[in-house]
Amino acid sequence: MHAHPEILPVVATRPLAVPVARRPKAWLQLTEHMLAVLARAGFDDATALTVYRTVVAWNLGCLLMDKRQVVDDPDEPDVLLRLGLHRLPAAEYPRLRALVPRFADYDDERELMADLDALLTRLPEPPADTFYGGCTP
Repeated sequence: MHAHPEILPVVATRPLAVPVARRPKAWLQLTEHMLAVLARAGFDDATALTVYRTVVAWNLGCLLMDKRQVVDDPDEPDVLLRLGLHRLPAAEYPRLRALVPRFADYDDERELMADLDALLTRLPEPPADTFYGGCTP
């Protein structure tokens, strides 16, 4: 993704434009694998599908929104100018302008992991005895 950042919109949206059975084999295999892991964890079919959809949708959303922070002028030391936010009228976009320091401190990998942890704590718990063969991890 880092080597070819422009591919993300294509990868993220293209498979969704076709019926499930016509999606790329790799996509189908990954989906099958994820659903199998959820089934082994003890989730029923409906819950497994909900968990799968939640995690995939969240990941795609994060990648499309957060990984795509485009720098307007990479050589500019001032964050407002580097991100091109100076072009936004302050009266119309006061919150975006106020958040400039947060944009500068953004660590996409750290945020991704923290947010994923928060998401996962809100998903249903699998029956541990099913996944771990009766033993706790």
